[in-house]
Amino acid sequence: MMSKAAAQVRSDVLFGTSSNFPRMVEIDLTAIDRNPNQPRQHFDEDELQGLAESIDRMGLKQPILVQQTDGGRYVIAAGERRFRAHQLLGRETIFAIITDGDLDEIALIENLQRAELDALEEARAFARLIERHSYTHEELGRIVSRSQGEIARTLATLKLPEDMLLEYPAFRKSISKSLLQELAFIDDSALRQNLWEEAKVGKLTIRGLRETKKSTVATDGQGRKPMPAATTAADVAKLLASVQKNIKRTSIDIVALRQRKATLDDKQREVIRSLRNQLNDLLGD
Repeated sequence: MMSKAAAQVRSDVLFGTSSNFPRMVEIDLTAIDRNPNQPRQHFDEDELQGLAESIDRMGLKQPILVQQTDGGRYVIAAGERRFRAHQLLGRETIFAIITDGDLDEIALIENLQRAELDALEEARAFARLIERHSYTHEELGRIVSRSQGEIARTLATLKLPEDMLLEYPAFRKSISKSLLQELAFIDDSALRQNLWEEAKVGKLTIRGLRETKKSTVATDGQGRKPMPAATTAADVAKLLASVQKNIKRTSIDIVALRQRKATLDDKQREVIRSLRNQLNDLLGD
């Protein structure tokens, strides 16, 4: 006699479906709730209107993703713009695919794939997942397909002064993600503020920012003269050998700290950031 599982497999093959085949349903808009932890916080009205017109003309090309909650209701996992566009059109229902899994992770990954998040929305979404699941940068990086370095640089933007974080949404289209990250690693508050003002009016580029940082490094950032430069190839070789030796020793210590999941305080972070900035300048990155 054929087992129940085997019968199910045979049925799946026959009809081209499986037990985990995604379920698509048509849901009343009034039965759908927005995700309070939606990574994307800013929705351009003109873009929404354009999307609504496209859906009205050509139909919905991709259903939204939802999760079923208590009381026969649903919460949006992905596709809030499409949901809002349907509301603008006065539609009563929308096609949706019911999905399982972590709601915040689904929402974040869908937005990342569509490149719909600005720098701070992305950073806050990363921080929320780390806080919620105690992910390391490496674990989160695997989930969202980013390197540990990218995760660290993204999260660094949350360390910017509060007034900059509040101002950013108004200038997010003119201040790139990479520019905001570079600003986050400037320790001199006066210099950072001046560069921020330039960025807001579109006068600051990545190249210009890095050149400004190099010029301040040349005076140690505090008006002090730098140490005499090496004047011969032998001097340079000697300095490089010393740096290589120290970096090797430091690398061993860093591995040990990571294995022990050491937590750094603010002062220790500043020291390490300063070292990283000097290495970036040396490499020309």
